Amino acid sequence: MKETIKNLGIKFFLTSYLKYKYNHKKPSDFVNERTLEYPYILSELSRVKANKILDIGSGRTSFPSTLESCGYDITASDLKGSYYKMFHNHHIHVVKDNITRSRFSNESFDVITCISTLEHIPDFNVAINEMVRLLKPEGFLILTFPYQYDEFQDNVYELVDSNAYGNNSKFITRSYSDSEIHKWIDKHSLKKDKIAYYKGFEGKFWSTGKRINFPYWVDNKEVANGVCITLKKEI
Repeated sequence: MKETIKNLGIKFFLTSYLKYKYNHKKPSDFVNERTLEYPYILSELSRVKANKILDIGSGRTSFPSTLESCGYDITASDLKGSYYKMFHNHHIHVVKDNITRSRFSNESFDVITCISTLEHIPDFNVAINEMVRLLKPEGFLILTFPYQYDEFQDNVYELVDSNAYGNNSKFITRSYSDSEIHKWIDKHSLKKDKIAYYKGFEGKFWSTGKRINFPYWVDNKEVANGVCITLKKEI
């Protein structure tokens, strides 16, 4: 009986909360890079025909739940609390895990997705090491992050033409280059299986220059400031 009352209370709260959000929502002036990243990942999952997935940095998003509704065996994970003062995900259970010292077992997953999260992790090379450890042989690592092909930036928010310059953001946002990607590939015997470039800002780096209202794919990596990449773990 107590459990039934508890469930009814949770259901009422969530329904009221979602209704409040709907009635008080403010339309955005732009759509973000998820409009490119999510279709890329769905297409890749269909292409590689793998099922057991770990999503790193799920946050409050509904995307892991979408994968679950598609039939994938998905584990959503997040450090929790490092970005959000109060963490909650109304769509799926999120396992608390630090990808720089993950508690998941070796070779547990067919695919690991990390959507616009790697750039916020201080020890990003350690995070890559752990992702590779968790992947099964011939598994796939699907990453998306800010990118500029020939220059690494430790924190784009510190650039004077960044839209976050001077805002004292509580987290960093790196922009990776081909050099970092090649180092990951060489160190872990990975294979670049697919790569797609996109542009979300008019400037050279992510968050610099005017924001583009509708991010778009580009063929020329030299004008890109974002990337989606699929790396395969060789046997």
